[in-house]
Amino acid sequence: MVDGGEASAAFAGGEASAAFAITNGTKQGCVLAALLFWYLLRHDVAFKDCDAGIPVRVRTDGNVFNLRRLQARTKTFVAMIRDLLYADDCALVAHSEAEAQQLFTRCCTAATRFGLTISMKKTDVMLQPRNRSSYTSPKVTAGDTELASTDKFCYLGSSLSSDALVNDDISARQAFGRLSKRLWDDHGIRLDTKISVYVAAILSVLLYGCESWTLYRRNIRKLDQFHMCCLRRIAHIRWQDKIPNTEVLQICGVTGIEAFLMSAQFRWVGHVTCMDDTRLPKIAFYCELVHGTRSLGGQRKLFKDMLKSNMKACDMQPNELESLTAD
Repeated sequence: MVDGGEASAAFAGGEASAAFAITNGTKQGCVLAALLFWYLLRHDVAFKDCDAGIPVRVRTDGNVFNLRRLQARTKTFVAMIRDLLYADDCALVAHSEAEAQQLFTRCCTAATRFGLTISMKKTDVMLQPRNRSSYTSPKVTAGDTELASTDKFCYLGSSLSSDALVNDDISARQAFGRLSKRLWDDHGIRLDTKISVYVAAILSVLLYGCESWTLYRRNIRKLDQFHMCCLRRIAHIRWQDKIPNTEVLQICGVTGIEAFLMSAQFRWVGHVTCMDDTRLPKIAFYCELVHGTRSLGGQRKLFKDMLKSNMKACDMQPNELESLTAD
């Protein structure tokens, strides 16, 4: 390591400066923060000999929709999912409040050893209950400080909610309205230029993170209504003109919102299936929970259910997913 004042001279001369001690730890924006955080979580520093987390049964060979392959005793393995890393941020996941407390305590202890500090103001606890009627606010503490409990958490523009729905993610009307006077209502700007800006600036916000969304038909209708409303506003088409949506799409030269969603989903799934078997996204995609039972009555729609229905709608066989993504 080289002192900041001698960095350029030492580099130009090809010689390293004398070793010096660092006693103040990492600071805001320090390039070592992400590296140290990754090391303490990934090299058994924080979670050594820890059995807390979410165990999943994994088998990456064969078709992802064939759940019977996960019943094999010799070709499956059990993986433990407990931490989801995003640069120098982390989400700890567990089945119970006690396990969440154990993981967070271990993480705080390991961070202190490495000179890192966990911001309690930016750390929240969220519970996704099996039954909303029996919901109780979770309590996780760091020493004498109790972490705030929330029903919705936003990270990098994507919202995670306690009900595991994507309703909070479907919102971009404010971003569209801000460009009304400067762009949409300006008759001196060509239509194709406006559409290019709309796709880049509005749809990118509206569909951020849509690759992993699990959508119901009502969600798609809501997105499509907003999409068509924007296109009619950009192309100055009024409802009195009685122009159908199909013709509006042809005039603007874009596809419907469902085509955008399918394209993004297929692209992301193809990327995940080509990952190494040790990568966490692929493990989560090809796994099932070791513990847990289904509730009585109708079940919530799964991501794989939507993927299968979209493949059938596009005349693709679900049992050929791996061969299609390998091309």
